[in-house]
Amino acid sequence: MKRRPAIALIVVVSVLLVAALALRWAMRPQVLGPRVLDMAGQALGLEISADEFDYGLFGGPRLVVRGVSARAPGTQAAMMQAERVLVAVPWSTLHARGADPTVTRIELDAPLVQLGPFLRWWSQRPRGDGRLPTLSEGLRVDRGRLDGGGWSLQDIAIELPYFAPDARLGGGVRGRYEAATVQVPFDLQVAMTRPAAGAGIGAAGTATPRAGDWRLPSRLVLSTRLGAQGEAGFRLHGLRLSAASRYVSAETEQPFALGLAGEGAFADGLLELAPAALVLRGQDMIPRLRGRGHLGIGQQLDFALAGHIEQWPEAWPALPPPLGDSDAPLPFQVGYRGASDLSGPVELQLAREGAQFKGRLRVADISSWIGDMATGSPLPPLDGRATVPRMEVAGASLHGVVVTIEDEPTEESDSP
Repeated sequence: MKRRPAIALIVVVSVLLVAALALRWAMRPQVLGPRVLDMAGQALGLEISADEFDYGLFGGPRLVVRGVSARAPGTQAAMMQAERVLVAVPWSTLHARGADPTVTRIELDAPLVQLGPFLRWWSQRPRGDGRLPTLSEGLRVDRGRLDGGGWSLQDIAIELPYFAPDARLGGGVRGRYEAATVQVPFDLQVAMTRPAAGAGIGAAGTATPRAGDWRLPSRLVLSTRLGAQGEAGFRLHGLRLSAASRYVSAETEQPFALGLAGEGAFADGLLELAPAALVLRGQDMIPRLRGRGHLGIGQQLDFALAGHIEQWPEAWPALPPPLGDSDAPLPFQVGYRGASDLSGPVELQLAREGAQFKGRLRVADISSWIGDMATGSPLPPLDGRATVPRMEVAGASLHGVVVTIEDEPTEESDSP
């Protein structure tokens, strides 16, 4: 009789020992980590791998993964990579076996996201596919990068204190936009009514576009409503942007205020506003004007606007009659398609009472001319042609006058 309890005790101890060893083996980072990534990959429709795994239980379960890479099935290029990802969850989430999608905190170090593949993957996800988790202690991103193909966001830092699928969210976003020779460091506070289509988005903070020897320190406020997503992007409804800026170069500093409004779309790394309305309020060398047209910002800059210059700036050279005979708003058209640093030629057209000017100018040359107006040429550096139906010169009437302006005359134009 005494041997049976002893044998039973040995069996129980053996079972518990085997179970403990099995649990310890299953909880090894090399075993647990790949299983967690495989489960996450199946839920997201991605192939996720990593180089190293570690976990801890003090203060709640947390998994640290290093060398993370995620790609869509059947593709070779990674859609997302990260040096380190930390996911901390409460014990209640483990006890609920995923029924309660609550995560304590997520941290990402040096993540790199390829925007094109990401948007294509996102657009193929079924609507309502899985409930977004609640992040009770939020999200942190450090040294992030978003590659848009021809442009990128560098050194992204995000601090989101709290996230819930049906709650308003707000946080800070810093980084630097780069495209060709243009850089735009920014530091914004961003808010969203809820993380879903139809939500309102607002942002306020600073941004400083710069290229070559000029820069535009700006304080801005932006708002829009997020529309339905497409195959590789989404709509932006009722976009509004206001900015208090200064144009600063080696030669001059000019303050101005800018307002922009329009209906937009973001797809394949290109932001387009059409129709777009613009209001510019400057002083000294920067005019006051209103215009409407379209605007495209991506690997290149593309815009076309038509409107009125409210009043010809006194600091500018006087217009010849009849262009300069009236104080009424002066109609204009301006267009550009080229490098995002505005280094290419800008097309300009002015017209009034049968008189017309069509020309081209470069922003960098105009900036230098503004700084040297006191000692330099009284005429701006531009190329173009002015057509005037009638002009009075020294008591004589000239009809059908055509004046050609060349910033740097060629040898042919100098020859008799």
